[in-house]
Amino acid sequence: FSADTPQSFRNTNNGNTALHLRITLQAFGDDKNQRVGFAGMFQDLTLLTETQRQLESERAHFSNLLDIAPIAVVTVDADDRIVHANTAMTERLGINEKELKKGTFYQLFNDADAAAKAAKQLHQTGRLRDFHTSLRGKNEVMHPSELHIDLFDKEKEHYVCWISDRSGEQFQEDKFHGLLEHSSMP
Repeated sequence: FSADTPQSFRNTNNGNTALHLRITLQAFGDDKNQRVGFAGMFQDLTLLTETQRQLESERAHFSNLLDIAPIAVVTVDADDRIVHANTAMTERLGINEKELKKGTFYQLFNDADAAAKAAKQLHQTGRLRDFHTSLRGKNEVMHPSELHIDLFDKEKEHYVCWISDRSGEQFQEDKFHGLLEHSSMP
């Protein structure tokens, strides 16, 4: 052991439970500065260590759930930069996560006015609901989408955005409007 820095080790007690202990030793000396002994302190860090392990396990589980979700999900920071994009998002847009992280979330919007409106509403209210827009993917392919955004991590100021595919609905709307335009009805 070093007398100047805390040392940690794991010990297994009779119940086969691993204990995480920290020992801190402080040397003391006599009036001639000769070391004559040590004073020490034991700290049981078992609960803290187990809690940290459980937290990391839950974070990994949550991250895995987002990645395998069938709906596109992105995490955006307070500067509108993409922090994380799940597999459904990258597959839908045809853009890998590294490329998505290079720009802002609103650069994906096909319509700058819609991007400004969404950003304004999000920053005023802290959320966005049922917002319809088209996101621009690889090769300028448009993806009709419905956005739902909520504050996810207040401390880091991260937002989670759930993005539903509206391609089928958009196709039906366009078809209906086309029929109306070409009909002989007044």
